[in-house]
Amino acid sequence: MRGGGGGVDYLVKFEARTIDSYQRLMDKWLVSEAGIERYFTYIVTKTVKRVPIGIDTDDIL
Repeated sequence: MRGGGGGVDYLVKFEARTIDSYQRLMDKWLVSEAGIERYFTYIVTKTVKRVPIGIDTDDIL
């Protein structure tokens, strides 16, 4: 389902062991009833900087 703005509806970030395992997962999602019409992939080959967010769940609630 596309939003009214025409941009990205959802962003999913995950790690896959291989490109093949990633592609098999995406193929399953496309034929499922998840409503995915198309997707874009950005592959990260090296982490440049990883900074913990440090969110305290007590502050959110």
